[in-house]
Amino acid sequence: MSGEIAEFVQTCKGCQLRKPEKIGDRAPITPIVRPELPFEIVNIDVIGPIQPPSGRGHKYVLCMMDQHTRWPEAVPLRSLTAKNAYDSLLQIFSRTGIPSVIASDQGTNFKSALTQEFTKRIGSSPRFSCPGYPASNGLVERWNKVLKDMIHHVIREDPRSWDRQLPFLLFAYREVPNTTTGVSPFRLLYGREARGPLAILKSSWAGEIHLPTNISQSAADYLQEMKINMEKAAESASLTAAQKQKAYGDYFNKKSSVKNFSIGEQVVLLIPDSIKLPDGTVRHVHVNKIRKYHPRALAVGVIFEGDHEFGEIHPTPNLSRSTSERVLHEINLNHLKESEREQVLVIVLKHQTLFTSDVKIAKVGTHRIRLKPNIERKKPFVYRIPESLKIKVDKQIEELLRLDLIEESDAEITYPIVCVNKKDGTLRLCVDFRALNSESVSDDFPMEDAVELIHSIGRANIITTLDHLKGYWAIPMAEDSKNLTSFKTHRQQYRFKVMSFGLKNASATFQREMNKALSCYREFSRAYIDDIAIFSKNWEEHLLHLDTILTKLSELNFTVNLKKCAFGKTQIKYLGHIIGSGKQEPDPEKTAVINNLPVPKTKKELRSVLGLCNYYREYIPKYSELVYPLTELTKKRVPDSIPWTEKHDSSFHLLKKALVEAPSLYSPVPDKPYTIHSDASQIGISACLSQKCDDKCYPIAYASQKLSKTQQSWSTIEREAFAIVWSLKKFESFGIWD
Repeated sequence: MSGEIAEFVQTCKGCQLRKPEKIGDRAPITPIVRPELPFEIVNIDVIGPIQPPSGRGHKYVLCMMDQHTRWPEAVPLRSLTAKNAYDSLLQIFSRTGIPSVIASDQGTNFKSALTQEFTKRIGSSPRFSCPGYPASNGLVERWNKVLKDMIHHVIREDPRSWDRQLPFLLFAYREVPNTTTGVSPFRLLYGREARGPLAILKSSWAGEIHLPTNISQSAADYLQEMKINMEKAAESASLTAAQKQKAYGDYFNKKSSVKNFSIGEQVVLLIPDSIKLPDGTVRHVHVNKIRKYHPRALAVGVIFEGDHEFGEIHPTPNLSRSTSERVLHEINLNHLKESEREQVLVIVLKHQTLFTSDVKIAKVGTHRIRLKPNIERKKPFVYRIPESLKIKVDKQIEELLRLDLIEESDAEITYPIVCVNKKDGTLRLCVDFRALNSESVSDDFPMEDAVELIHSIGRANIITTLDHLKGYWAIPMAEDSKNLTSFKTHRQQYRFKVMSFGLKNASATFQREMNKALSCYREFSRAYIDDIAIFSKNWEEHLLHLDTILTKLSELNFTVNLKKCAFGKTQIKYLGHIIGSGKQEPDPEKTAVINNLPVPKTKKELRSVLGLCNYYREYIPKYSELVYPLTELTKKRVPDSIPWTEKHDSSFHLLKKALVEAPSLYSPVPDKPYTIHSDASQIGISACLSQKCDDKCYPIAYASQKLSKTQQSWSTIEREAFAIVWSLKKFESFGIWD
């Protein structure tokens, strides 16, 4: 309940739009690299209007700051026109030289046609800061604040001549050491300290009189001394700037968080703005001014993006064409020879009642819901169905009634219907059975071992896969459990006559019934929930096996989804692998997804990536040693925002490369001897199980394990011996002792 309340509050649109900016909204910053030369990159801005205007009509000040020396410039302006601004810039550039880059905000006077022509003529590149985020042009913004404070004190003394005082204010700023570089702008630019107003004031206080001491110094000596002084100043400025930037970056990034946004993802704009329809233009917004938006789709009806926790109500199409016509249209046999196609079609058309478009209740055992003893059932909150969705809900309910899968109910406790967004943009109707599942006793029926299935099926030369059409609905519901599945719509409440999607033990019940149905045919047919595999050594056997299984499914009144079936293939996709003809390898579609994964930023993301890769670890030699740097990042002592370094990046890319280039493994042959190769390193042990055929070893599986701290301290021979013992136990399930 607390989680649902938190999610409800988090998805409130009004709260998200009005929520003030927080420290956590900002993204980590990286230090700006100082240019190598003075006036290579400059930042400009305009402050004003200043009240009162000067006696000469100046109301604005054009400010400029050099990124290398922190040398400031300030020119008074009468208006904000682009012409006035760039006339003043030309005056500055005539003394400093033309910069390579001119950074500014996105004011109209800096983005006009005249601006574009001006920068084009002088050969400078414009660089604009993000709108609504002055810190992206922070160098000159900081100078603006200092200049405003100084002008404020001047205006208090002489409000009509503040523009005449600007040269003196600039002189005072230029001779003071900058907080970032630790050196005064004057010394960085000219290689010596200036004798300015502050120096004169200090001399007058101390009663000092400075006499010239270098009148007799030659020009060559002066230039050499100036060169040395400038090198010292530059070295000191670089060191101090780097230290200051690192210290500020570390402080700023303490409570910052990495932000990753995808194309099309909704965000909250933290800048006052008007709403405009998309016109094809691109607008850049600083990452600190956007926040992830948590949608509450359709406010009341569509409340979740995933449906794995709910009971799905599938819309079932009712095709008007005959079953035989549909079979001929939907079945895919292009990979077979013409004679083989005809043989398969004969068998499929013989059992065409299996391939109807309507779900039928099978003649199998029932699904029973057992409640926990002494449980106090509670009525769940029923969501209101939006008006825009009621017609779609009615259509799907009518279809379920027509198929005789639901009936009216008078149960006291009913569960809500929720609408879920599908990837294709359509809606899926589900029943929220989470409350019922928490009150139900678990069914611990063992599922099929995926590894054993892959090896058993993979040895075959001919394989067919069958997929049940909404298989859960084929399982009848026990009479005493029907009322427990009651759900409520805007018109009536109903209950399921069949096993609904989303029930706690549905997969266990379905697996149990499929095991019973195929118990006599396990030598050539196996099922993993609703996926049936029929496998044979040769084509003649396969036709017999296919006919046998289809006959059994017809007797049990199951329905098969023809579009998802594959007939008579040498290799098939099964449980994320490509198997068949004695070989297996990872599904290329799955490995392509892994290869395109971005670098994880948090421990949660890293665990998700490692969990996905672990599924294919049997294809990668020394897997544990390869991912060791990554698994170390999942430990408790590591912060949630993981410190990603070069060694982690190397391990991550090597892991993806190993998956993409994973070798094919071979299905074990029971009557042939096995060979085990083991190895041990400082941090892990590994082994390879193989079988020899035609004087060549064929790998069956790779295995590896990371050593504990105690095991890592063992001697080399102890680790090698442990690797042998461990590998024998690891591969014991393959029958290596038989």
